[in-house]
Amino acid sequence: MADDQISRRVALACGAACGVALAAGCTRYGAPAAAPAASGTPLGAAAEVPVGGGTTTEIFRGNGFVLLGGCSATSALLVLNGIAGAPETNVTFQGNGDSGTPFFDFDTDLDPADNFQLVGPANERATGTAVVSTTGGVASTIAYAAQDSPAFQGEDVCALRGTVTAG
Repeated sequence: MADDQISRRVALACGAACGVALAAGCTRYGAPAAAPAASGTPLGAAAEVPVGGGTTTEIFRGNGFVLLGGCSATSALLVLNGIAGAPETNVTFQGNGDSGTPFFDFDTDLDPADNFQLVGPANERATGTAVVSTTGGVASTIAYAAQDSPAFQGEDVCALRGTVTAG
């Protein structure tokens, strides 16, 4: 089975799984499992993101999309963008956060500068699901949770975690 057809579970912070190097200043906890034998079997890890000035860094690149993660002084940051030169790609996502208001959005033409905030408006933390698909029929499902700082008692970090299933 081709690597791009294997389902993957990855930390949505610092590219901690599937052979992606950790970004500077990030800490990984947990360890990725061996590659699954069949589609639908996840592998995984998780990471902490130190509080920064609200900037984001690439944490995962999939078929037609890229996830960016970060941690501001007031909220966890999780952003989804398209990739330049990728096949036509669309996205639909929904979630719920600490503001108590569910959020939903979609785009039939995902572009590199779309900056979809997966934590949603007015939330410091949230959970949600995004489905990204290309015109070639490749679909990725992202289930995620984002926690603002302090995500762990006594630690000035955000936690971004979840799964990406693609194939």
